[in-house]
Amino acid sequence: MRLPTFTFLSLLGALSLAQDSSDPTEPSCAPYTKSAPFHLRLRSSDSARLNNTILISSHAGPPFRQLVTSAWYADKYGQDYVPNEVSTRFYLNSSASAGTYPCPGDNLVWEWGPGTGIADSSLLFKESRVRSGWMAYLYPGPSGESVGFDAAAGRLVLEEDGSEWSRWWICRTVWATYQYESLVWGVGEGKPEGLEGCEKVEVLREWV
Repeated sequence: MRLPTFTFLSLLGALSLAQDSSDPTEPSCAPYTKSAPFHLRLRSSDSARLNNTILISSHAGPPFRQLVTSAWYADKYGQDYVPNEVSTRFYLNSSASAGTYPCPGDNLVWEWGPGTGIADSSLLFKESRVRSGWMAYLYPGPSGESVGFDAAAGRLVLEEDGSEWSRWWICRTVWATYQYESLVWGVGEGKPEGLEGCEKVEVLREWV
């Protein structure tokens, strides 16, 4: 099965948007509309510890953020730990022309909060030649992976060529000096190789 090339397609869409074309027949891209805020709730039949936890936007060296399970925070700071509400709220930027060439698809974003002056951060993947799991991260800017939520269960899925993919894992990850249990995209069908402690999860939208 051909592996989705999400990051490349996202970059291609962003570059296409940046070009100033005088061709009147070229389709224009509709502006994004931001959804109401929601939490990202984890469901796991493999791990009772991860099941029903949420993802938290977590510092990984400016301006990068990782999506870390609240179970990691509970283990580190105690079961009574309450995250900053801003760090748990996510949004979907959607467009009527999303995914229609040359327009980018819908993307998952996180707001830095009022007064920061930093653009919303979009979901991207840190690819690796030595791992079959790509770390999910957030980075300021409008171009991100093409994602959506399936109609049946509200699961976060990646979208390409009319197909939906759900290969989410929580793994122990290392980014610079930051060690978390964070969201990872599985490149193949099985458990990611080259990363430790991986547990299969589904990521569900839960309106705030």
